[in-house]
Amino acid sequence: MSDSPHDRIFKATFERPESAAQLFRARFPKSLVDAVDWSAMVGVPGSFVGHDLRERHTDLLFSAPLRDEARTEAYLYLLLEHQS
Repeated sequence: MSDSPHDRIFKATFERPESAAQLFRARFPKSLVDAVDWSAMVGVPGSFVGHDLRERHTDLLFSAPLRDEARTEAYLYLLLEHQS
């Protein structure tokens, strides 16, 4: 796991579900924004970024129920590239 200043800033800001939810809602189409129960979003441990890309990329994974009858669980993946 990278411990670069960029990685620390990113994770400090967006590992909080309410902060990540703001970013998702700003970028997703309205139909998707309306389908997710943002108040129930939680962080999920893990990373999909390989060791060779850790100096430039950071990722976070979240889950949140959809507002459908079954309360289907959706996974939301945030991958950001940071450069100095």
